[in-house]
Amino acid sequence: MPISADSFYQKTKVAVEEGRLDEALQAIRVQKAPVNSKTRELIFTLANALAYRADRHLDLANEDAAWIDLASAESLRSNLPRLEKLRSTLTKLMVTRAQNYLKEGALRQCEEVLGKLRDRNGASSELSTLGATCLMWIEGREFAETGEFQPAMASLERVRRRLIGSDMGVICEIEMLSKKKFEFESLKPEFNDAITRRDAPRIIELA
Repeated sequence: MPISADSFYQKTKVAVEEGRLDEALQAIRVQKAPVNSKTRELIFTLANALAYRADRHLDLANEDAAWIDLASAESLRSNLPRLEKLRSTLTKLMVTRAQNYLKEGALRQCEEVLGKLRDRNGASSELSTLGATCLMWIEGREFAETGEFQPAMASLERVRRRLIGSDMGVICEIEMLSKKKFEFESLKPEFNDAITRRDAPRIIELA
Protein backbone atom coordinates (compact mmCIF):
# COMPACT_ATOMS: atom_id res chain seq x y z
CA MET A 1 0.00 0.00 0.00
CA PRO A 2 1.50 3.38 -1.02
CA ILE A 3 2.40 5.69 1.82
CA SER A 4 0.72 9.07 2.03
CA ALA A 5 2.32 12.10 0.41
CA ASP A 6 2.99 13.69 3.82
CA SER A 7 4.54 10.52 5.22
CA PHE A 8 6.67 10.10 2.10
CA TYR A 9 7.84 13.71 2.35
CA GLN A 10 8.77 13.48 6.03
CA LYS A 11 10.59 10.16 5.74
CA THR A 12 12.49 11.22 2.65
CA LYS A 13 13.36 14.61 4.14
CA VAL A 14 14.82 12.91 7.23
CA ALA A 15 16.78 10.49 5.05
CA VAL A 16 18.35 13.42 3.16
CA GLU A 17 19.13 15.28 6.37
CA GLU A 18 20.79 12.19 7.85
CA GLY A 19 22.85 11.62 4.73
CA ARG A 20 21.00 8.50 3.59
CA LEU A 21 20.96 9.83 0.07
CA ASP A 22 20.63 6.53 -1.79
CA GLU A 23 17.63 5.61 0.34
CA ALA A 24 16.05 9.01 -0.35
CA LEU A 25 16.75 8.66 -4.06
CA GLN A 26 15.06 5.26 -4.19
CA ALA A 27 12.04 6.58 -2.28
CA ILE A 28 11.60 9.43 -4.78
CA ARG A 29 11.94 7.06 -7.72
CA VAL A 30 9.18 4.74 -6.53
CA GLN A 31 6.81 7.37 -5.14
CA LYS A 32 3.70 7.67 -7.31
CA ALA A 33 2.10 10.70 -5.69
CA PRO A 34 1.91 13.90 -7.80
CA VAL A 35 4.90 16.21 -7.42
CA ASN A 36 4.02 19.33 -5.44
CA SER A 37 6.07 22.34 -4.38
CA LYS A 38 7.38 20.61 -1.23
CA THR A 39 8.46 17.56 -3.21
CA ARG A 40 10.17 19.72 -5.83
CA GLU A 41 12.09 21.48 -3.06
CA LEU A 42 13.05 18.09 -1.61
CA ILE A 43 14.22 16.86 -5.00
CA PHE A 44 16.36 19.98 -5.41
CA THR A 45 17.86 19.47 -1.94
CA LEU A 46 18.65 15.82 -2.68
CA ALA A 47 20.24 16.68 -6.03
CA ASN A 48 22.40 19.28 -4.31
CA ALA A 49 23.42 16.76 -1.62
CA LEU A 50 24.35 14.20 -4.28
CA ALA A 51 26.41 16.82 -6.12
CA TYR A 52 28.17 17.74 -2.88
CA ARG A 53 28.95 14.06 -2.23
CA ALA A 54 30.24 13.71 -5.78
CA ASP A 55 32.59 16.64 -5.14
CA ARG A 56 33.89 14.89 -2.02
CA HIS A 57 34.47 11.70 -4.01
CA LEU A 58 36.37 13.75 -6.54
CA ASP A 59 38.56 15.28 -3.81
CA LEU A 60 39.42 11.72 -2.79
CA ALA A 61 40.24 10.80 -6.42
CA ASN A 62 37.27 8.42 -6.59
CA GLU A 63 35.99 9.43 -10.01
CA ASP A 64 33.78 6.38 -10.55
CA ALA A 65 31.81 7.15 -7.38
CA ALA A 66 31.58 10.81 -8.42
CA TRP A 67 30.13 9.79 -11.79
CA ILE A 68 27.54 7.57 -10.08
CA ASP A 69 26.37 10.42 -7.84
CA LEU A 70 26.32 12.80 -10.79
CA ALA A 71 24.13 10.41 -12.79
CA SER A 72 21.81 10.01 -9.79
CA ALA A 73 21.53 13.77 -9.34
CA GLU A 74 20.87 14.28 -13.06
CA SER A 75 18.14 11.63 -13.01
CA LEU A 76 16.15 13.84 -10.63
CA ARG A 77 15.85 16.49 -13.38
CA SER A 78 16.36 19.29 -10.88
CA ASN A 79 18.19 21.55 -13.39
CA LEU A 80 20.74 22.25 -10.68
CA PRO A 81 23.41 24.49 -12.29
CA ARG A 82 26.35 22.93 -10.45
CA LEU A 83 25.67 19.57 -12.11
CA GLU A 84 26.76 20.91 -15.48
CA LYS A 85 30.01 22.17 -13.97
CA LEU A 86 30.60 18.83 -12.25
CA ARG A 87 30.00 16.92 -15.48
CA SER A 88 32.42 19.22 -17.29
CA THR A 89 35.10 18.68 -14.64
CA LEU A 90 34.74 14.89 -14.70
CA THR A 91 34.75 14.82 -18.50
CA LYS A 92 37.92 16.93 -18.69
CA LEU A 93 39.68 14.62 -16.23
CA MET A 94 38.85 11.59 -18.34
CA VAL A 95 39.82 13.31 -21.60
CA THR A 96 43.18 14.26 -20.07
CA ARG A 97 43.71 10.67 -18.93
CA ALA A 98 42.89 9.37 -22.41
CA GLN A 99 45.34 11.89 -23.93
CA ASN A 100 48.09 10.78 -21.56
CA TYR A 101 47.49 7.12 -22.33
CA LEU A 102 47.61 7.90 -26.04
CA LYS A 103 50.89 9.83 -25.71
CA GLU A 104 52.41 6.85 -23.89
CA GLY A 105 51.11 4.37 -26.45
CA ALA A 106 48.86 2.68 -23.84
CA LEU A 107 46.16 2.17 -26.45
CA ARG A 108 43.91 -0.35 -24.72
CA GLN A 109 43.73 1.87 -21.65
CA CYS A 110 42.95 4.84 -23.89
CA GLU A 111 40.16 2.88 -25.57
CA GLU A 112 38.77 1.89 -22.18
CA VAL A 113 38.62 5.50 -20.95
CA LEU A 114 36.99 6.68 -24.18
CA GLY A 115 34.45 3.86 -23.96
CA LYS A 116 33.52 4.87 -20.42
CA LEU A 117 33.13 8.47 -21.54
CA ARG A 118 30.78 7.46 -24.34
CA ASP A 119 28.75 5.34 -21.91
CA ARG A 120 28.51 8.36 -19.59
CA ASN A 121 27.52 10.73 -22.42
CA GLY A 122 30.68 12.77 -21.90
CA ALA A 123 30.69 15.66 -24.34
CA SER A 124 34.02 16.95 -25.63
CA SER A 125 35.15 18.24 -29.00
CA GLU A 126 38.30 16.11 -28.63
CA LEU A 127 36.63 12.73 -28.26
CA SER A 128 36.26 11.87 -31.94
CA THR A 129 39.86 12.87 -32.72
CA LEU A 130 41.22 10.91 -29.77
CA GLY A 131 39.20 7.85 -30.75
CA ALA A 132 40.26 8.00 -34.40
CA THR A 133 43.94 8.47 -33.52
CA CYS A 134 43.86 5.60 -31.05
CA LEU A 135 42.29 3.26 -33.62
CA MET A 136 44.82 4.39 -36.24
CA TRP A 137 47.69 3.48 -33.91
CA ILE A 138 46.13 0.10 -33.10
CA GLU A 139 45.78 -0.56 -36.82
CA GLY A 140 49.47 0.24 -37.30
CA ARG A 141 50.44 -2.26 -34.61
CA GLU A 142 48.24 -4.93 -36.14
CA PHE A 143 49.92 -4.42 -39.53
CA ALA A 144 53.33 -4.65 -37.88
CA GLU A 145 52.46 -7.89 -36.10
CA THR A 146 51.74 -9.55 -39.46
CA GLY A 147 54.91 -8.18 -41.08
CA GLU A 148 53.10 -5.61 -43.22
CA PHE A 149 55.63 -2.89 -42.53
CA GLN A 150 54.68 -0.35 -45.18
CA PRO A 151 51.03 0.12 -44.10
CA ALA A 152 52.18 -0.08 -40.48
CA MET A 153 54.66 2.77 -40.99
CA ALA A 154 52.04 4.78 -42.89
CA SER A 155 49.54 4.43 -40.02
CA LEU A 156 52.10 5.43 -37.39
CA GLU A 157 53.20 8.43 -39.43
CA ARG A 158 49.60 9.63 -39.57
CA VAL A 159 49.42 9.21 -35.80
CA ARG A 160 52.64 11.21 -35.38
CA ARG A 161 51.24 14.10 -37.42
CA ARG A 162 48.13 14.14 -35.23
CA LEU A 163 50.20 14.18 -32.03
CA ILE A 164 52.63 16.98 -32.85
CA GLY A 165 54.13 18.14 -29.56
CA SER A 166 53.07 14.95 -27.78
CA ASP A 167 54.54 12.41 -30.17
CA MET A 168 57.54 10.89 -28.37
CA GLY A 169 55.70 7.62 -27.78
CA VAL A 170 54.83 7.08 -31.43
CA ILE A 171 58.26 8.31 -32.59
CA CYS A 172 59.92 5.62 -30.44
CA GLU A 173 57.55 3.04 -31.91
CA ILE A 174 58.33 4.19 -35.46
CA GLU A 175 62.06 3.86 -34.77
CA MET A 176 61.58 0.38 -33.32
CA LEU A 177 59.46 -0.62 -36.30
CA SER A 178 62.12 0.71 -38.69
CA LYS A 179 64.72 -1.52 -37.01
CA LYS A 180 62.41 -4.52 -37.25
CA LYS A 181 61.81 -3.79 -40.93
CA PHE A 182 65.56 -3.59 -41.56
CA GLU A 183 66.15 -6.90 -39.73
CA PHE A 184 63.30 -8.50 -41.65
CA GLU A 185 64.65 -7.34 -45.02
CA SER A 186 68.18 -8.48 -44.16
CA LEU A 187 66.94 -12.00 -43.34
CA LYS A 188 64.81 -12.44 -46.45
CA PRO A 189 67.63 -13.58 -48.80
CA GLU A 190 68.79 -16.17 -46.27
CA PHE A 191 65.18 -17.29 -45.73
CA ASN A 192 64.60 -17.67 -49.47
CA ASP A 193 67.86 -19.59 -49.78
CA ALA A 194 66.80 -21.95 -46.99
CA ILE A 195 63.51 -22.57 -48.81
CA THR A 196 65.39 -23.34 -52.02
CA ARG A 197 67.62 -25.82 -50.16
CA ARG A 198 64.60 -27.22 -48.29
CA ASP A 199 66.48 -26.72 -45.04
CA ALA A 200 63.49 -27.15 -42.74
CA PRO A 201 65.29 -26.47 -39.41
CA ARG A 202 66.77 -23.21 -40.77
CA ILE A 203 63.42 -22.16 -42.29
CA ILE A 204 61.75 -22.61 -38.92
CA GLU A 205 64.53 -20.74 -37.13
CA LEU A 206 64.41 -17.77 -39.50
CA ALA A 207 60.62 -17.69 -39.57
